[in-house]
Amino acid sequence: MRITSIKNKKVSVIIANYNKSIYLDECIKSIQNQNYSNIQTIVVDNKSTDNSLEILRKYKKIILIENKTHSNVGAYDQLNAYKLALPYVNGEIIFFLDSDDFFKKNKIIKVLNFLNNSTFQVCADLPIFYFNSNNQKKKKLLKNFFFSPWPSFSPHSCISIKKEYLIKILKTISIKKFPKVWMDFRILTHAYLQFGTNNILEKYLTLYRQNQFQSTSNYKFLSSNWLKRRFQAHAYFNYACKKLNKKRIYTLDFFVTYFVCKLFKLD
Repeated sequence: MRITSIKNKKVSVIIANYNKSIYLDECIKSIQNQNYSNIQTIVVDNKSTDNSLEILRKYKKIILIENKTHSNVGAYDQLNAYKLALPYVNGEIIFFLDSDDFFKKNKIIKVLNFLNNSTFQVCADLPIFYFNSNNQKKKKLLKNFFFSPWPSFSPHSCISIKKEYLIKILKTISIKKFPKVWMDFRILTHAYLQFGTNNILEKYLTLYRQNQFQSTSNYKFLSSNWLKRRFQAHAYFNYACKKLNKKRIYTLDFFVTYFVCKLFKLD
């Protein structure tokens, strides 16, 4: 269903937080400083042990959900946070935002204008890898289907999705399997298989913070953790193919990952 107008269109930004207190102010203010005003902000705190809640409670215009449980599987906690937030969402479009990332000032208006001219249910803008204010790198997305059955996807904070579509696919993507496969990959895989292409807004609108505390810092290229996650990504991709009645795609990436993981017992 095409969006007919963006004037006064209600949008919701969902932030999932766990022990990222030092970044929360910058994250939330990047929403408050948007050049679009009709925004609902929902923050789900996944039982932080730092002073995150103290910081979040000072913001009177956000909906704060204090999750009382926390597991040792970050991907499941992230999915659970969005499921907890969804009943509170009154926006037609949902923006995802990790609590250590932040938006450029014009992100929301740019995304709304883009979706207004699109029949897709989900889109992703491009990330700026943010090391510090003096060190930022724009990330290009690769479309190499010879090695991999999926193109490169934008990270979580670049995703915007229509509420109705998220509700529709949530049961499929939130299966408690593939613990190293995070929500961004699950959603964008589902959309890619369903629509046959990525819906990319070719603008750099999201600052994607790079630091040693990120979950992605544990997945250095070709490390054992990276290979395990890659193996699970292929397993999830095949699971999604089955759910959507799509033909499975076996590429060089799949066979190399499969045999290496079997050889070194990483699966």
